Amino acid sequence: MKNIDMSKSSKEKNDGAIDILLNNFLKNIDIYTYIEGILSKNETISDTVKILKYDNGSTKYEVPFVNSKVNGTTYVYYESGKLKSETFYVESKREGILKHYYESGELEYNGLYVNDKMEGIVKGYYKSGKLKSETFYTEGEEGISRGYYEDGELTIWI
Repeated sequence: MKNIDMSKSSKEKNDGAIDILLNNFLKNIDIYTYIEGILSKNETISDTVKILKYDNGSTKYEVPFVNSKVNGTTYVYYESGKLKSETFYVESKREGILKHYYESGELEYNGLYVNDKMEGIVKGYYKSGKLKSETFYTEGEEGISRGYYEDGELTIWI
């Protein structure tokens, strides 16, 4: 049996924290006060795309608004300028496909949101494109998970 390191590096944990902060921001967009220059308290935003930049000038987030609500595909970028994730929103709720990419451009994982909750199978991939994991969700609740070695052998079933 092969050994696999299931822990995340501090960079991955930090990236996850950024994603959580962004998702919390987007879910509560109309009550946030001035977050990194995007909004001022009770600012009304209509039919525009707000863009947040890294210190180096590259785009960090692109957030589309219609009538002060996030509507459309929100893009998050690595500091290098490469696409990190894309998530679709309707009325400031995640709705539809989520895709997250490695900085090198390969799909890292994808899933589906229904009414702001994960639903169905979230699949993770190795950079090679081979299946790494499958986690089943029902109304946002995590269910059975399976992990795979890059050669396709099942490594963990929870």
